[in-house]
Amino acid sequence: MHRSWAGVGFVVVVSLGCSPADTIDGRDGADSMTSDDGDAPELRVQNIDLDALEVGQCVDTIDEDREVFFSLPVVDCAGRHAFEVTSNAPLVGFGSEFPGDAAIEEHALDACLAVSDEYVGRSIVDSDDLDFWYFAPVRSSWSLGGRSLQCLVQLIPPRRGSIRA
Repeated sequence: MHRSWAGVGFVVVVSLGCSPADTIDGRDGADSMTSDDGDAPELRVQNIDLDALEVGQCVDTIDEDREVFFSLPVVDCAGRHAFEVTSNAPLVGFGSEFPGDAAIEEHALDACLAVSDEYVGRSIVDSDDLDFWYFAPVRSSWSLGGRSLQCLVQLIPPRRGSIRA
């Protein structure tokens, strides 16, 4: 199973006009949180603009109730996290006109599954402890120049340390 936005197989992303220090909830870019086990040190959470995400970065959580994302909460991979970025690349092979949700979803599913399988060194489709998600532009962000695709692998349950092969 894979996840995408908004509930029916597509990610709603508008990643324009937001600096890397901007956050989902309007606070500044660096926050602290404590882990759920009480013994671990505080983890620094920095909200990073979707277009600025780098392969190998770890993401704390994703609010499944949100439909529009500008940034994600990135944490040190040594700490507990639920996602890892497997790709952040431009969408290629499309013209200037929005190709439609179905065309982008088809491309995103193929591209993200391939890079996520390579990232973890095994098939995500056959896994009970991994899933993959993606963020892609919608019509409104496409018309403003949004053309990037971000792929993430989900760790089920969240864990410490990178899953990267």
